[in-house]
Amino acid sequence: MDIAAKSAGRLRDVLVREGDLVSAGQIVARIDTTELLAQRAKYVADQTAQEASMLEAQAAVAQRQAELTLKEASRRRLLALAKVWANGVVIVAAFVCSLLFVVEGVLAVPIAGSHGLLLLGTVIYVFAAAAIGIFLGMLARTMAQFALLMLMVIFPMMILSGGMLPVESQPQWVQYVTWLLPSRHYLAIVQAIAIRGAEFTIVWQEFLTILVMGGMFLTASLFLFRRSIATA
Repeated sequence: MDIAAKSAGRLRDVLVREGDLVSAGQIVARIDTTELLAQRAKYVADQTAQEASMLEAQAAVAQRQAELTLKEASRRRLLALAKVWANGVVIVAAFVCSLLFVVEGVLAVPIAGSHGLLLLGTVIYVFAAAAIGIFLGMLARTMAQFALLMLMVIFPMMILSGGMLPVESQPQWVQYVTWLLPSRHYLAIVQAIAIRGAEFTIVWQEFLTILVMGGMFLTASLFLFRRSIATA
């Protein structure tokens, strides 16, 4: 009778001789498995290499997606920052037009001090106000939160700075707090230059205070921005 094996290979051992009686299920020979084991090891190695390549490709795709996400976030932040500075330029231009054509032109109110010095103070104050706005924007996650922060921060600053209510009429502890508001220092600059004709040697401390406050808020905003990118 013919004997066939499920797997091809060389015979290592023959356990029966020609003419011997055998029963069903009896092992009559053993095949050398060295070649089969080598083939199996090669298949396992190839499979492992394919899985490693797939994992590497998935990691590259994930890294690319993360880079695209970071670039998109940076682009949106830069666009928002550009809008802020563009609004600042518009505010400064509106201030100059109002000063020349409305205050001095239509209302005929003279400005005792230097127009350039007053403009410089306005530019520095707009820088500080924009830095505060950027800082609040970095704290807020949605436009609703940003609007709420504006109500809680900007409006009290406007009220307590002396533009709506005299600082002297406020409680003493509130007056101390107002020294931390750039708007109070700006109003002091405007009053000193426009009414009393003050020179830079008189108002330089207010200029420096506003500039330092704006720099601090801008630095904090950059820190929050970098941290948000790192954790994105």
